[in-house]
Amino acid sequence: MKNFAIVILSRRRLQYASATIFKKETILCVAESEKNDYLELDREIITHPDEITGIGPLRQSVLDNFKQEVIIMVDDDIEYLFDNENSERIYDPEKIMEILINTSNCA
Repeated sequence: MKNFAIVILSRRRLQYASATIFKKETILCVAESEKNDYLELDREIITHPDEITGIGPLRQSVLDNFKQEVIIMVDDDIEYLFDNENSERIYDPEKIMEILINTSNCA
């Protein structure tokens, strides 16, 4: 199995990050000034400088600072994964994690 990380990017959206289907197997990436707000979620948190704004620069910062072979970045409001082959939504976090792990092994 490849070394991978699932990173949830969140900015001023604590209410979405707290409701995400992913829990402890993910890393929250938030602005330095917002870290204390997210501590209540009891998850691993990494911060980025407040000066990094916009999704492009934020994604680049994650790529520059994570050393894993595979980095999966997801939005903080993800509720399901869509299965194109069967045209259905997958809500089960364990099933989604299994799909992500299998996908990372193929990358």
